[in-house]
Amino acid sequence: MSSSNYWVRIRDQRIPRRSALAGASTVGLGAAALALAGCGGGGEGGAGSKASDSRLGKPEDTTRQAVQGGTFQDYITTEVQTFDLARTSNFTAFNTVGWRIYGRLLRYNSGPLGEAITSKIEGDLAESFEVTQDGLTWTFKLRPNVKMQPVAPLNGRPLDIEDVRLSWERFIEGSPRRVRFDMVDSVSFPDARTMVFKNKFPYAPFGPLIADTSSFWIMPKEVAKGEVDYRPVGAGTGPFILENYQRGAFLRWKRNPNYFDAPRPYVETVEMPIITEYAQRAAQFRAKNIDVFTPLEPDVLSMFNDLPDATAWQGDFTLSQNYVLFPRNSAPFGGQHGQPGGDVRLRRALSMAFDRDTFIDVFRNVTPIRNAGFSVDVKWDNLLSPGWTFYLDPQDSKEMGYPEKAPGKWYKYDVAEAKKLLAAAGFPNGIDSEIHYSTIWTGDFTRRMEVTRDMWREAGFRFDKLVGHEFQTDYLPNVITKGDFNGVRLGPFTEYTEEDQYWVSAFRPGTDRNPAGWDDPKVLDLIDKQRREFDVEKRKRLNWDLQVYLSDNMYNIPWGGQATSGFTFTQPWVKNYRVYRQVPNSATYLWLDHTKRS
Repeated sequence: MSSSNYWVRIRDQRIPRRSALAGASTVGLGAAALALAGCGGGGEGGAGSKASDSRLGKPEDTTRQAVQGGTFQDYITTEVQTFDLARTSNFTAFNTVGWRIYGRLLRYNSGPLGEAITSKIEGDLAESFEVTQDGLTWTFKLRPNVKMQPVAPLNGRPLDIEDVRLSWERFIEGSPRRVRFDMVDSVSFPDARTMVFKNKFPYAPFGPLIADTSSFWIMPKEVAKGEVDYRPVGAGTGPFILENYQRGAFLRWKRNPNYFDAPRPYVETVEMPIITEYAQRAAQFRAKNIDVFTPLEPDVLSMFNDLPDATAWQGDFTLSQNYVLFPRNSAPFGGQHGQPGGDVRLRRALSMAFDRDTFIDVFRNVTPIRNAGFSVDVKWDNLLSPGWTFYLDPQDSKEMGYPEKAPGKWYKYDVAEAKKLLAAAGFPNGIDSEIHYSTIWTGDFTRRMEVTRDMWREAGFRFDKLVGHEFQTDYLPNVITKGDFNGVRLGPFTEYTEEDQYWVSAFRPGTDRNPAGWDDPKVLDLIDKQRREFDVEKRKRLNWDLQVYLSDNMYNIPWGGQATSGFTFTQPWVKNYRVYRQVPNSATYLWLDHTKRS
């Protein structure tokens, strides 16, 4: 079936959001909901088998019963591009490698049994930290007796202040992420255990910035000295040792016996085959060859039905988000009217021609999962997604003016108005252009692009050409960093854990995540004000002001939204899952109950 016919079928079957909400089940995630959750056929109903309360995961701290040993069967979907975290902005390095083999001064702590938030911090390689009353000076004291992993050339030697100093100097000299530390005035190392940051101004989220998993990591000093090359491999102070990496095949990790947070990690080995195809990942979980799996929402109910022993965990709103981004100089979306990103009317028209309700309902499988008895919450993305602390709802916040006043009206699905805006921008007969993306995005990503393209076509945007780019060699350096493409770019921004880091990277000129080269004085002023504001309520209002202003200009168009219709499934022998919600603790506290392994 062609994507165009597919979209027509979906559009004709769509259920208005307000009606769907009004008719949604209010049954909680208990026996009544689970009794309906066994419907097969990808969520279309059917006889189905009853589920029990034990099927739905409830975080339980079983650390006292934990036993060491066993192999946790995980997976990754693509190659790790590099193990050198001071010379990359590649997500595979930070998400897959960083927390397993290296350490930070601080880390996030939302456990045990806490929420998945990133506002709570604790020491990682730092035993303690202090902040002066004026917020300008941060002093970190290293833990004593931390050892490197027992692999050559480190050979279990102690961590020392030179590791920290050289890691910082190398990071600030050559990392694409160094712009995030523009508030730092000086760094000193007054003794063998102390690192002191003196900032130019009081920076409210400095603690979360230090704890950020995609920022400053402490690597062995041998890297800075040129004694080892940690691009193809890596080692450090982290909980897992890289035992074997066969490119194109798998990674194998083993427990670090020198880890300072002993007796963790509990599992002895982690196997991570590289499984690029979604269908193969699903098949491997069904065959019990991998221990944790997050299916696409349309497959959730069949997983309930087909795998009665697996535990299901309902998802919540996350920080991850997709955007429509614009090029730097390429017409018609870039370089128009003397500003990067083209005419604001084109951007508003693109947003209004995108049916968020149907898109979320289709790709998040909202209606079938609600019909199965689950309570599902749905929210549109703003410039911040619903998982962020300072998220402003585009539909239900008076500041946004939805549905008739700007900027909320630009989120309203209105093809007729989009056509008027397109004509007013000088394109009464529509636009022929391109959609660019990275080939690394798998699953149903292509289908999402095709459906979006068909929506846009109704308003006169003819994106008949889809252009894929290899992530590391082309997409990052050219499409994202330079904004060198024609048309628009579709894809995620997923690596940020604090609002300021996202704002700076996406809207300050000269960063590695601002392809259009946005340089708006009002945006930069609001960013600067919110990052200096320690009062949480005042900082929230400034973040709301940013979302209102950016939504009016649609510099980056939020592409979609979220729903709590996603589930992750774990095998019955996986214990302590979601007891801790942040790395490395989320992995080091896992243990395997071998009595339940079939």
